[in-house]
Amino acid sequence: MFACAVAAVAAEADNIELPAVLDQRVFLQILSSRNVDVRYSRLNAKASENLRNAEAALYEPVAYGSVRQEGRDRQRTFEERVQNLQTASAAVLEEQVNVREVGVRGKLPSGGDVSASYKVTERQNNIIATSQTGASEYNGALVLSYKQPLLRGAGRNITETDRQIAEIEYQLALAQVRQQLYKAGADGLATYWQAYKAQETTAFRQDAFNNVLRLVDDTKARIEAGKAPAAALVELESVFLSREAELLRSRQLQMESVSKLLTSLNLSAADSGGLKLAPSWDAAQPSAVDAQAGGGVASAAVLAAWSPLQLAELKLKQADLRLRFAANQMKPSVDLVMSYSGTGLAASRSPAIDSALSAKYPDWFVGINVELPVYGNKKSESQYLAQAQRRDQAELEIEAIKVSFGNDLKLRWQDLSVSEDLLSKARADLHLRLKLDLIERERYRLGMGSISAMIQKEADLIEARIRLLDGQVRYAVALSTYWYLNGELLSRAGIVFN
Repeated sequence: MFACAVAAVAAEADNIELPAVLDQRVFLQILSSRNVDVRYSRLNAKASENLRNAEAALYEPVAYGSVRQEGRDRQRTFEERVQNLQTASAAVLEEQVNVREVGVRGKLPSGGDVSASYKVTERQNNIIATSQTGASEYNGALVLSYKQPLLRGAGRNITETDRQIAEIEYQLALAQVRQQLYKAGADGLATYWQAYKAQETTAFRQDAFNNVLRLVDDTKARIEAGKAPAAALVELESVFLSREAELLRSRQLQMESVSKLLTSLNLSAADSGGLKLAPSWDAAQPSAVDAQAGGGVASAAVLAAWSPLQLAELKLKQADLRLRFAANQMKPSVDLVMSYSGTGLAASRSPAIDSALSAKYPDWFVGINVELPVYGNKKSESQYLAQAQRRDQAELEIEAIKVSFGNDLKLRWQDLSVSEDLLSKARADLHLRLKLDLIERERYRLGMGSISAMIQKEADLIEARIRLLDGQVRYAVALSTYWYLNGELLSRAGIVFN
């Protein structure tokens, strides 16, 4: 089962430690186990499973029993005293009654209620003691009762409405776990790529800052050798301060992005250690299936697997069940009732039981109970209309999701194509900037170029590297978003649910 597989992953993740080098596949695997929203959804699914199991006990029989002790002292009426001259002198009835009953009852799929019980009443009083040998009288009864709705509440579909709704609630909870996994995965990957961008940008800024430090030493040597003017150091000092500020800003952005990353994994900063993000670019490339996807047109299988659509379809099933139940509740209440009792009266317990079981003295009835609202069944009619409108809402939601999904998938495919074009242009631009930087450095080494021109070409090269990094991140986010929509995101990370 899906829930079991997810629960197993969650259990293994409680004591997880982050690896020193974290790629996007491992990140997604950890995220699927530790993310708070995902774990909350799993707990909700577990609660729904227990509620489903509770409703599944609909037909479980219930055994019941009771013991009651009664006592009374009352005056006897004149009629009671003259009915039996032998006991006429007893003006007060002194009586003790012990009632015991044991039985079993249950629900039938047809909507009926059935019960079977045995009841024995032991009576002791001064009248019995005076009129017969012994002081006790036993009355046993074997009782079978059956009540069957004929209109309202009749039929298995109506009887099991709550059970079927609870089953759909459980399926909804599982679909919500899956949806939350995909959503958390897509959002988490976007955070991962932003953190990676901040990390690499900081590395670029650090290299640029180190280059200025080396250039300061080189310029001092040139000034001492008379190959550069003293003003060159003033210019370098300005560049030094500028690049130091850029480096500090990059470090701050990196700390913020790593903090967001750890929050998505429900980990504290103390758990990060020397965390380094090193994505596997082989895992961030489109497949042949993507290349032949028809320009982002959703297939029937992809659309059917889309979690929001699955949720909406399950809600429609629930609405159908509730609508059917509401229609049944508008019917009159007509119930068939039947009861049969075998009774036995004796001076001791065993004969009374034997007499009741022999059915020698039966007591039975069969009847019809009818209930009709005096002013019309306005409550049930209003509930039926409300459920019909909720069903219309569910159908409208399904239609809107289908349209939105098709448009969004096409848009994400176009975004992926544009990102790929921008990435190729950023690579070409970086290639040219590298050449220009090498040329300017060589000119400066030969004394033909100025230090300001060389610094400018280096700054242009750094910005080109950042633009390429930004293009790589944008492409990776666009691809992961596309995989999120077509249902491949988790399987790409090796997360499989049965």
